Amino acid sequence: MLKECIVHVGMHKTGSSSIQDFFFGAELDGITYLDMGGYSNHSGYLSTILLEKPHLYHAHLSMGRGQDEVDKLRLRYLDKLRESIKRCTTERMIISAEDLSHRSIGESGLMRLKHELAPYFEKISVIGYVRRPIDYVQSAFQQIVKEGSSSWFSWRDLPKIVPRYRGSFEPMDAVFGRENVTLIPFVKTNIKGGDVVVDFCE
Repeated sequence: MLKECIVHVGMHKTGSSSIQDFFFGAELDGITYLDMGGYSNHSGYLSTILLEKPHLYHAHLSMGRGQDEVDKLRLRYLDKLRESIKRCTTERMIISAEDLSHRSIGESGLMRLKHELAPYFEKISVIGYVRRPIDYVQSAFQQIVKEGSSSWFSWRDLPKIVPRYRGSFEPMDAVFGRENVTLIPFVKTNIKGGDVVVDFCE
């Protein structure tokens, strides 16, 4: 049995891509980054495995995948997850998927994740970075403008991008135990050297 699985759950807009790109393919003593194939971000793989209706996941919808195709993909990803963990020769493994902090995964999805990981690890630790709500909304709106989607956006749409932290993170406490969930305010004074990758490594 491996010593620890460190599950990085994002959230979105907190430098998750930088963390994923750093660890993807890196050779570090005592740590393995989960290898699911071609992507450093495990969100798509885990959402497919954990969602109640994975065929409704946005990536599958955009690719035009039907339910049968997604069901086969889910089984393939599940096998890949198990095989990658079994091949791990280090004490610790890191999984990183900001979609895990999305409410669509919920307590049931997190329970499925725990069910998959618990037989292989002595401990499961969850780490997430959390932005102040106003910072998150500003960043999300900037992304909307950057993508050229601001024409449909009005003040009535604001609730759509306001984060609901309790719904995102309380299920993690319930499933993994509050003592195993670390939430870090994503502000410069709390991030070591102002670099989220350095902070995460620390």
